[in-house]
Amino acid sequence: MTVALRWQSTPANAPDAEQLGDLASRCLKLEVETHPKPGLVSHVDNGAHSDMDAGLLCRSADTLRPFLRDLALAGAEGAGMSRLRAIGVAAERAMLAETGGVNTHRGAIFGLGLLCAAAGYRGALGIRKSLGDLVSQRWGEDILSGPICHRHQPPASRRSGGIALRTSQRIRISCRRRRWTSRLARAGHRDSSGLRGAQSQSPRQFVRTQSADELSANHVSQILTVTSALAIHACMADLLTEPAAVTGYSVGEMTAWSIAGIWTADEALRLTAVRARLMDSVAGPDGRLGYVRGLDPAALERLLGKHRCEIAIRNPDRLVVVGGAEQDVIDLCEEAIRQGATRTGLLAVRIASHTRQLEQACRPLQLALDASTRSAIASQRVLLAGGDGERIFSASNATAKLACQVARPIDWSATLEALAELGVSRVLDLGPGHALAEMMQAFLPSIRCYAADGFRTVDGLRNWIAAE
Repeated sequence: MTVALRWQSTPANAPDAEQLGDLASRCLKLEVETHPKPGLVSHVDNGAHSDMDAGLLCRSADTLRPFLRDLALAGAEGAGMSRLRAIGVAAERAMLAETGGVNTHRGAIFGLGLLCAAAGYRGALGIRKSLGDLVSQRWGEDILSGPICHRHQPPASRRSGGIALRTSQRIRISCRRRRWTSRLARAGHRDSSGLRGAQSQSPRQFVRTQSADELSANHVSQILTVTSALAIHACMADLLTEPAAVTGYSVGEMTAWSIAGIWTADEALRLTAVRARLMDSVAGPDGRLGYVRGLDPAALERLLGKHRCEIAIRNPDRLVVVGGAEQDVIDLCEEAIRQGATRTGLLAVRIASHTRQLEQACRPLQLALDASTRSAIASQRVLLAGGDGERIFSASNATAKLACQVARPIDWSATLEALAELGVSRVLDLGPGHALAEMMQAFLPSIRCYAADGFRTVDGLRNWIAAE
């Protein structure tokens, strides 16, 4: 679930953050100009490096400037390590995209980035302490006790819901403003498979007490994915007063329609349950999704025909989700590796969503959507179809497309291009997880992308939105 933020307001402390970002980027360039440095790249020679030169390092430094600025701004706002890590991951993605995969400044993103955050914190509070002391005081414990950065989530963790939900993950729902317990129970109905007991539990309790297999079941995961995104949106909805584009990846479109003002949260959850039940009823027992990365499109097309599979989702960077019978998907993935794919694997989703296997669910789902209680799209929202990025002006004219999405391939690359064409400047991934933010950042490095999951608290997320 993605919200693309288009406002251009500037926080009061932005000039300091801008200056810090510029200074940090200039420092990286000055380091390049320093000579001699045995074995290191300079403006004189490439030292011991055959994969980089001074020009590449300078371009990398320019690419990192906005992220170093964001780290300074995050530090000024008192951000925790989770948010700094999220910015650092986005910076690394942008760096690798600019350099063609060459690691020019990964260490600098960490070390210099922390110093930028400390400088922002020191400037905001007007205190006198060395930057090193502040790093130790503010984030030292987190640095020592946790990973230096998020592990990049493998494609196999991306659920058919479109939002990164690993089977071992426990969804964090921090909003207490609305009674999500009763909504989850009503959406799933007490007699629904996999959701019995939900009425007496909060979503947080529910995910903690269920097994990984139970959480990855299609019906359960769809409802929990939408519940989580709607809960996060409820925590910040009052701050979203400026124009924003909204779109969703697979089941995330159900959330997007609600955030765009078409459905209430109750109605979105009810319809999500209908969607999941219809998909399960027509899917058959042996469906599966898998992924293939880095394979030549022509070779992939041949394998799809040979193994009776279909493309379910087209992502950037030659990352394709394929669907079909489980053994066929396994055979395709194994042969794809032999033919040059860089990575393949099975997703936890045991249903061939976004393929023709679910064609019979389209018409009854459209009838349910047509009968839903709807409102017009809110005046400050631009709603894009997640399947191809087409703008939706009227919900009544788009229910057939939304319903048929369960049996049609998704072109997420086209949706990301549509966001860029709208001129969005910032993107927020409502999660759970941060795979979509990372995908967007890699696809369009010039746009700053964040995941709600990267913030430690709701207050931290709200502060970021208010500052932006």
